[in-house]
Amino acid sequence: MAKRRTHALAELVISTLLLPALIRFWKFQFDHADEVGGAEPHPVSPSALTTGAVSSAIRHWLSDHDVCGIQTNWRRRLLFTLRWKLQNTLIQRWASDPDAFQYNYSIGTVVGTIGYRLWYGLLHPLPGEKE
Repeated sequence: MAKRRTHALAELVISTLLLPALIRFWKFQFDHADEVGGAEPHPVSPSALTTGAVSSAIRHWLSDHDVCGIQTNWRRRLLFTLRWKLQNTLIQRWASDPDAFQYNYSIGTVVGTIGYRLWYGLLHPLPGEKE
């Protein structure tokens, strides 16, 4: 159990450090759009941010509850991780601006990880852990 909690706290710390870096990069793109040739800043997409946050929280929930054995079976965990390729293909196919959606989605996944790990991992015990 201590290994799972350490892993959850490490995810929280990494995501907390990554979020300001992503936001600074985004702000840099807006501030210097005219200086960087051809690089238009990605517009804010609330739907992509929300989709990213929800999918990240669901992914962590599924992993924490060991649905279909993805926590205990390394093959299933690998297949679960490789679903990102399918997800990115679907995003590129259905989004009107795939790059902007992907960038907003990425920020949303970090926000979802922070939110989930604050709730389960820091404030409350992980699912399956005894208090």
